[in-house]
Amino acid sequence: MCVGAIEEILMDDDFIDHQNSFCKKHCDKFEDTDENKLIYTALFEEYTVFMENTLNNILTQKIPVNTYNYLLFHYNLILKNNINICDLF
Repeated sequence: MCVGAIEEILMDDDFIDHQNSFCKKHCDKFEDTDENKLIYTALFEEYTVFMENTLNNILTQKIPVNTYNYLLFHYNLILKNNINICDLF
């Protein structure tokens, strides 16, 4: 149920717009070089929190409260590692 809902979210125009707005906001901080900058780490962490919160908020709206728990879902993904993320694409 969660994986199907995540697939729908990832393909949704609003989600893509949300993601693109983050990228546009920070695109000036990246350069086409081989060097990794310290700011890349901070941006990655900010992006990760941003996307996790966005997904979590949408999932809690799409899936009934009693059947969805982000922490349990995340734990099961890591523990069981039986979901092929590539299937989403």
